[in-house]
Amino acid sequence: MGLWCKNDKIKEIQRCIGASPDGCYGPKTNKKLEDKGFSTRISIEKPYRITQKLYNEVMSKCKSNSGGGQEGGGQEGH
Repeated sequence: MGLWCKNDKIKEIQRCIGASPDGCYGPKTNKKLEDKGFSTRISIEKPYRITQKLYNEVMSKCKSNSGGGQEGGGQEGH
C-alpha cells in the first residue's frame, strides 16, 4: 500500500499507532509509523509503502503492548 492508499487495514494501523483512523495513508500516518520505529521504505524506487510484513509487525506490536487496543490517543490522520 503506497501513499494516499485508503482502506480498512490502514485504519487498523492508525488505531494502533495513535493516528486518526481515517483509513488514508498519508504523510502524518507515515511519520507516526517512523516515529514508532517502523520503516516504510522498501527501496529508493518504492519509498513509503506498507507491506504485509509491516502490517503484521505493527499489529503484533499493538496487540502485545495493549492487549489489542489502541496505542496512544492522538488525532493525527493522513
